[in-house]
Order: sequence, then structure tokens, then C-alpha cells
Amino acid sequence: MRTTVPPADAAQQYFPTYRVPRDKIEVTLREYDLSAQALTADQRSISLATGLAVLGISFSGTLIGSDSGLRTLKSALEHVGHLGEALLFAIVSALRW
Repeated sequence: MRTTVPPADAAQQYFPTYRVPRDKIEVTLREYDLSAQALTADQRSISLATGLAVLGISFSGTLIGSDSGLRTLKSALEHVGHLGEALLFAIVSALRW
């Protein structure tokens, strides 16, 4: 036979050094769930940003490593200009939210 854990004991499982008042158990556990969801979203954003950075660095390394790659990279960056900066800012801002 399975026994259920009272909410007060369940709260102590997540907050062992913090005493949760009995009238605020549901609120405290909901805040914990929301914090865990926010942490998961932040981890996904960081993972995506890391992947994009690795992709960009590897692409740049390929360009620079090839014959006349540095000149190619310089001309590509000159063509991108401020439009590229604005586009990159918009992508990073959209991914953050």
C-alpha cells in the first residue's frame, strides 16, 4: 500500500533549511516550479547561443584557413556592415525573450 506524503513534508524535501509556513505551502511550491521553468529556459538559451558561437567560429576558421581567406573575410565583413550588426542584435534579442 502506498502512502502519500503530506504537503508540508514535500516542501521540506525541496527546502531543507527553510521552514515553510503551513498556510503558504502551495504558493511556495508554485514559486519553486516557476523558478525551475525559468532556469530550464535560460539553459536552453545558453545552449543555443553556444551552438551558434561554435558554428560562427568554425565558419570563420574555415574562411581564414583557406587560400586568401583573410582577404575574403575582410571583404565579407565590409559588405555586411551595420545591417549585419542590426540583424545579429535582433536575433540575439529574439532568442533571449
